[in-house]
Amino acid sequence: MKKMIYAVKQGRKTGIFNDWWKCSAQTDKYSNAKFRRFEYGRGLEQEAEDVPGSLRYAIKEAVDFLGDLVYLGGYADYLEDESWKEEGFLPFGDASEVEEPEFFSDESEEDEEDIGDFDEEPDEWLIDDRNPLGEQMESWEIEYWKIAEDMKKCVMIIQYGHSDTEKITAASDLKTHLERCLDDRNLTDLTAIYRRLRENNAIGYDPPAVAEFVTRMVNRYPKP
Repeated sequence: MKKMIYAVKQGRKTGIFNDWWKCSAQTDKYSNAKFRRFEYGRGLEQEAEDVPGSLRYAIKEAVDFLGDLVYLGGYADYLEDESWKEEGFLPFGDASEVEEPEFFSDESEEDEEDIGDFDEEPDEWLIDDRNPLGEQMESWEIEYWKIAEDMKKCVMIIQYGHSDTEKITAASDLKTHLERCLDDRNLTDLTAIYRRLRENNAIGYDPPAVAEFVTRMVNRYPKP
């Protein structure tokens, strides 16, 4: 199963991100934004960089794409970078930025207040300042937020509900959401978490995988 990282060469923050929405937040409506995705295999997160399909190999390709941008972290092994462990972000910037190493950990924080959350992945991996979704973005975000919140409530009822009837209804509603999400191309990267893990139970899929999917949905689409 393939996973993705995203390298932003021109954007609000430049560097390597482990999730699409983090990349999109740096590039959407940003003039002359440039970025590209790189694939690696699930389960190959700890393999060496000379192993094609490994995360380190993908990061090496992303670094090559970033070109003259300089790594601003403090570790030779990118995966040991605290920013990657905590935020899924490897900071890269202009060479001039390395003159003030004490500011590495605060790099570009002042820009974050202007960054929004976006959900659609464009067909082209090198884009300019065009917005493929235009003004529909906000309404889409609200709809996904509602779906995420409803699924979260279903999970809570299944786990802590007071009656079997209540739990059965919540499980049925959650299963309906899961099936509909599978048909939504905007959610393909997230639904991959449970897509192939069907089980003969009330929700139709592996419970831990569904719980992870719902958690990531809630994190990706916070309350507008």
